Amino acid sequence: MPTIQYSKRDLLRDKIVPPSWYLVQIDVVGDWALSKDGKSNNMVLEGTIVRDAENGSEEFKDVPIGGMGAWSFNTKALGFSLGLVKACAAQLGFSPEEITPESKIEMKHLEGKYVEMHIINDTYEGRMKNKADHGYRAPKVAV
Repeated sequence: MPTIQYSKRDLLRDKIVPPSWYLVQIDVVGDWALSKDGKSNNMVLEGTIVRDAENGSEEFKDVPIGGMGAWSFNTKALGFSLGLVKACAAQLGFSPEEITPESKIEMKHLEGKYVEMHIINDTYEGRMKNKADHGYRAPKVAV
């Protein structure tokens, strides 16, 4: 019989947080992967809640956010990623105004950065999940 041991992150993965703005550390920016229909690509992100950005509460500290159906971008709608890049621009060493059609942004450089993001509740494959609402803003205070 297999033996398993859950990490703290595993245990918090299904913890549902109330919809709000949260300060999140971006942990992983995945590579492009072919979508289910094979007609586009998805980039899946994962992060960890640091605190509620509205009231400073750390009640949901360490709750992971992300994965397919929770925080991803698709090549058919890259505009949804623009808010994230603009919110992290200062941490990446440029201003949001510097982003042009000629700009090439290496998304892996977002790993380890912080963003305030709006998280909602949604269902994915029949389960309630925390989901990125694609509302992003730069952190109010340095982390």
